[in-house]
Amino acid sequence: SDNEFLYFKYLEFFGKNNLKVYDRWGAVVYEKDNYNNDWNATKVTDGTYYYVLTLGDGKTLPGYVQIIHK
Repeated sequence: SDNEFLYFKYLEFFGKNNLKVYDRWGAVVYEKDNYNNDWNATKVTDGTYYYVLTLGDGKTLPGYVQIIHK
């Protein structure tokens, strides 16, 4: 199977946000204000990416996503 999207459940209930996705070298490969579960990762290579979702209240939700293309 493939995994080319980064999805946060209930994201629509958090209001304003900012998403940054980093590659393993720390370079930003994607950034968007008011992220709406719409990053299509087809333009990045397979691998593990680190992300930080910052909510409107300043709370940060960091994590990792594994991108796998068929």
